[in-house]
Order: sequence, then structure tokens, then C-alpha cells
Amino acid sequence: MLQVSPHFLEQTLDKKLMSDLRRKRTAHERAKELFASGEFSSGRKWADDAPKEKLDTNTVNLIASGACGAFVHGLEDEMFGKGNPAEFWMTRSLSSDIREALHELLCYTNVSTKECIQLALLELLKNLNKYPTDRNSVWKCLKFLGSRHPTLVLPLVPELLSTHPYFDTPEPDMDDPAYIAVLVLVFNAAKSCPTMPALFSDHTFRHYAYLRDSLSHLVPPLRVYGLDSVDSGPGSGSVESAQLFLQQSLNRVSTIQNLEAPGAQDLLDLTIR
Repeated sequence: MLQVSPHFLEQTLDKKLMSDLRRKRTAHERAKELFASGEFSSGRKWADDAPKEKLDTNTVNLIASGACGAFVHGLEDEMFGKGNPAEFWMTRSLSSDIREALHELLCYTNVSTKECIQLALLELLKNLNKYPTDRNSVWKCLKFLGSRHPTLVLPLVPELLSTHPYFDTPEPDMDDPAYIAVLVLVFNAAKSCPTMPALFSDHTFRHYAYLRDSLSHLVPPLRVYGLDSVDSGPGSGSVESAQLFLQQSLNRVSTIQNLEAPGAQDLLDLTIR
């Protein structure tokens, strides 16, 4: 918008509750104004508390009041564009671009407390619930938030993963995009925080392996149970570890013919598990 001052442009982003083209004041604000002006009714004169201002609609500045929140109202489009479908889809497309830009901004934002991380995660999950198509953008945002704030994510891990020091907790659904979003945050923080995996439950490690295969661009390689990540490459530690595991398993069952049937069956079941 050319030849429009920043003051008026900023007002288009400010959504206020309006009444008669003017900002609606709270009851506290009205009472405070009356007290300051000495206009409270004394009860001694008839209608001494009558309104002293008569609003002339011709004198209302439409730019200063009507523009407030215009941009935000346009993005919300509470009537879902029933009158103009083309405008509806244009607005929705613009809204999606703005959300993605905000996610990109959060990727490079540093916060100072774990409460900020928790609040950012909560709002991003609300975004994900309302706009499921934003999931890739939200996951990417949480990837950067986790990698930039490992020490702030660490104290939140038991709450985020619903782990308990004494009792087993139900295994979350891996088809839930919100749960994947939490894991992306935690796993990226764990890359720079070697003490964090000690807080993971058994199913968290299984979910890490699954996401490492399916969303490798979002989940970093971690050292799990002292072994390198599965993506170390041909001829690397992962292949050597697999060979070592296979050899140990074969050694374990090599003497199975010398055992009695119940013991042999138990050993075989243990090796398979």
C-alpha cells in the first residue's frame, strides 16, 4: 500500500472489539474515566448522569477506527466466503502462507526458558489440530526448536513423553501427527544432550527407529544403547554391530541340542525376541 503511513498499516493488524465504529471500552475503563472526570451521579439532580456526548456518525474517522483489525478479520473470514468463493480461497491461501512464514521465523528464534518452549509447542500443536495440512511445516519448525534448545527441552521430556519412573505407560499412537511432532522436538534436542535418551521408554526407542527410516530429514542420527544410528552407511559401525549381534545369537543357540526340551525352547524364544 503506497502513500499510507505505518501507523495506519499497523492498525490493520490490530483486532479490537468495536461498537458503533469505535473501540468498545471495558466496564473498568468506563468507571475509571467517570471517576477521573467527576461525572458520577450524585443523586441530587434529575438525569445528572445522562450521557454528555452525542455521537455524530459524520464525524467518525473511518480510517482510524474502521481499519482496526481489517486484515485479521479478512484472514479469519468467519462466513467462509459464501458470498465470494474466489475471495475465500485467495484468503485461505494467503493465510497458509503467513502461517508457514511464522513457522520459518520460529526456526531461527532463541528462547530463554523451558516455559517458552512448552508454550511454543502447545500453540504449534493447536495449529496442527486446526490445519492438518501444516504438519510438514510444523514438524520442521519443531526440529529447529529442539536442536537449538536441548537444555530447555531436557526437563520437559518426562512430561512430553508421559514417562513414569516406576510404572509402564500406554504406548502412544504412531499415526498421530501431534505425537510425531513431540518426538521430532525431543529427538533433535537429544542429539546435543547425551543424557536425554536415559529418559526414554522402550517404545520411544522403537519409535525413533521407525521415524529415522520414514522421516530421516526430520530425525537426526542418535547413539542408542551404545550403537551407532542405522544410517551410518555401508561398511560402517551399524553393519558391524548387526554382524556381531548375529554371531552372538548363533553362539547362544549353538548348544541348544545339549539342553532339555523346556530349557531349549525358552532359550530359543529369548533369542528370537
